[in-house]
Amino acid sequence: MTWYEKLLDTARDVAPAVAGGAAMAAGGGNPALGALVSSIMGKVVGRPGVSAEEASEAILGDPKVISEFRKEMREAEIRELEVRAKDTQSARDVLKHSKGPVVISSLIVSAFSVLVFLVMFVSIPAASQAVAYMLMGSLATAFTQVLNFWLGTSVGSKEKDSTISRFATAAEVDQKTRRTNGS
Repeated sequence: MTWYEKLLDTARDVAPAVAGGAAMAAGGGNPALGALVSSIMGKVVGRPGVSAEEASEAILGDPKVISEFRKEMREAEIRELEVRAKDTQSARDVLKHSKGPVVISSLIVSAFSVLVFLVMFVSIPAASQAVAYMLMGSLATAFTQVLNFWLGTSVGSKEKDSTISRFATAAEVDQKTRRTNGS
């Protein structure tokens, strides 16, 4: 395990999304989160622009600095979640002023319903069957997206539940550690 991975392991329980994104940055994944973690490392050790290796050694060598690093990572995670929440809210606000999503959704649902009826009850010429089935698959995908748009996606809900669970677990571990160290 590299020094960078060891450092990120110290932050994963309090800031899983930020730490995970920063870990991906080493492999070219998310450079923005990698830069954020580098900035936090420089701030914690008191030397902005310090190399990641030097900062990691300084952080990993002092329990107080590790605690500060974890605190800063937790705050970065919270800020990132706030940005996501604002983004979702602004998307919802668009619906208050725009009829576009309603019109497009209505067209897709109508087209999908008509095509399902035609495929089930009307004889389609053999030369057109492939096109009809391809169109049906495309409209089925669009129909699914319409449902996800209006009813919400289970992926986003699972991600939200997972994030809340990680924060609750991290807070519980943090409180137990504080009680143990305080007594």
